[in-house]
Amino acid sequence: MTHFARPRGPDEQQRATALELFYDLVFVFAVTQISHHLLEHLDWTGAGQSALLLLVVWWSWNYTTWVTNELDPESPVVRLLMIALMLASLLMAVAIPHAFGHDALLFIVSYLAIQIGRHTFMTFVAADRGEPERTRAAAILVWFCFAAPFWLGGALADEGPTRTILWLIALAIDYGAPLLTFPLPGRALTITAWDVQTSHFSERFGAFIIIALGESVVVTGATTSELGLDTHTVVAFAAAFLSTAALWWLYFTGVARIAEMRLEKAGPKRTAMARDAYTYLHVVLVAAIVISAVGDELVIAHPGETLDTNELVAVIAIFWTKFSAGLAGATALMVIVYIIFTRKVTDWRTALRTRMNDLDTLTVGRSVDSLLNYETVKYFGAEERETARYRDVADQYARAAVTSENSLAWLNVGQSLITNSAMAGAMAYTVWGWSKGQFAVGDVVLVNTLLAQLFRPLDLLGMVYRTIRQGLI
Repeated sequence: MTHFARPRGPDEQQRATALELFYDLVFVFAVTQISHHLLEHLDWTGAGQSALLLLVVWWSWNYTTWVTNELDPESPVVRLLMIALMLASLLMAVAIPHAFGHDALLFIVSYLAIQIGRHTFMTFVAADRGEPERTRAAAILVWFCFAAPFWLGGALADEGPTRTILWLIALAIDYGAPLLTFPLPGRALTITAWDVQTSHFSERFGAFIIIALGESVVVTGATTSELGLDTHTVVAFAAAFLSTAALWWLYFTGVARIAEMRLEKAGPKRTAMARDAYTYLHVVLVAAIVISAVGDELVIAHPGETLDTNELVAVIAIFWTKFSAGLAGATALMVIVYIIFTRKVTDWRTALRTRMNDLDTLTVGRSVDSLLNYETVKYFGAEERETARYRDVADQYARAAVTSENSLAWLNVGQSLITNSAMAGAMAYTVWGWSKGQFAVGDVVLVNTLLAQLFRPLDLLGMVYRTIRQGLI
């Protein structure tokens, strides 16, 4: 890139700047608007509309993050660009409550101004003719322009199915283009056309997770402050806060670190992994956190009351599906499966790490042996043979090390899947009991709190067991 490129040293770790964090403030407001939209439209239509709004907001933020991974935020021109994008994003967020009503045009024009304006800058200002940065930015710009008539057509259409259909078509174009690598007639891009700076990229997406979690904290505090503190409210407040803290712990202790490490070591596949794991997967995580925040508000506001049909839909959406088994049986089964899974996978990992340590010892041994016998090796002209022997065992060690790291990821993912599935099943069972008149909403909070208290020690014991077994190798 000829102009405004972010400086990159050979071993320099890029980090988010104050300008980028300032830009994120608009999206704190946008996420709040989306959660309030869902709260005010607690039915399937409202849930679908809220999902579409979140996908649009996310897509505008996501592309700016990819761009700032390359642009220098200290440049005055880039700062002016970011402030302009921030203003358009604020207007888009202002329109969210009535985006499917009288503010549809404001919402869409703001979104298109962000997307088309940003990549017009990247195409004609940030890069010169013939540069690969201009080529790929121009391809993205063309795809945004291709989707624009559908966005505008939906905004100008009357409220109803026509608007929704046109916007879904436009959304499919916007979200499908990166999967196809923005093809154009006579011109094809490859996924390696982008160069992702790992530390900055993962930090920026972690920042949006913080934004979503911050919305949960705001909702929890604001709702509680408007109510009197009785026993039900205090229990609901504590459960809501602890669940938010647990989500933070799960992401930043496990998911974020593993994802950044895998991205750093992905090599030629780094850009594809960044697209799949961050651009697409993270919006699912954000949506889950927003739904959780809405559920927190409902439970805190109505801890001992029965739910009407619309609010029941919101709770079911949080836990996705009903669970037919008994709560006690499901909990016991979860504990048994968790223990068996942890032991089996830890045994597997122990064997992998034993193999890795043996290869490490062999690698060091061969290098030391070659050094100690350097004159002999040189006398017989065996340098290539010794190099090949060392390279062979070093490659084996590298593969074993990668396999060991992947096995830890599988262990964490499997443990999370077991506990989260059990939590969802228990919550769904409690809601089913409510529908039969057996439980109140406060019972949902109680079950959630008890299971959270069970899962945390299980996670701790699993970590201790894994650490002890690893230390004994």
